[in-house]
Amino acid sequence: MKHILLQSYIPPTRPYSQLELIDLQSQFYIDMKLNSEVFADHPDCNHFYLVKKKGKKETDILNDNNPGNCSVCWNLMKTPYELKDKAERLIEGYMSDFRVPPDHLTYELLDLETTYYRWIYTSQFHNTKKY
Repeated sequence: MKHILLQSYIPPTRPYSQLELIDLQSQFYIDMKLNSEVFADHPDCNHFYLVKKKGKKETDILNDNNPGNCSVCWNLMKTPYELKDKAERLIEGYMSDFRVPPDHLTYELLDLETTYYRWIYTSQFHNTKKY
């Protein structure tokens, strides 16, 4: 399977309404178990991300407001060297575009967000392979 950072952007073949994009985003959150609305925010590295519903990070944050270690930093450390630049651009794009939730969702923003969370939560299955 191809690493998430090597997958090409596939542009939309038709226009999407805001309602469609919001539905796609909501379904993605449900599929990835990111529908908790709790963010891990790490001031030392300035990374933030949604945590999984009923996951350890969510419990830790809700109980003592401590997000623990940063999953973005951990994943970046585990990302193969030849993909680090792509990972850093992905992180910067997400940090820039989602620090304040966008008023208007676009197909491109949704693609950025879904790629970011797939990289955080599924890339550990691919990090041990060389591509």
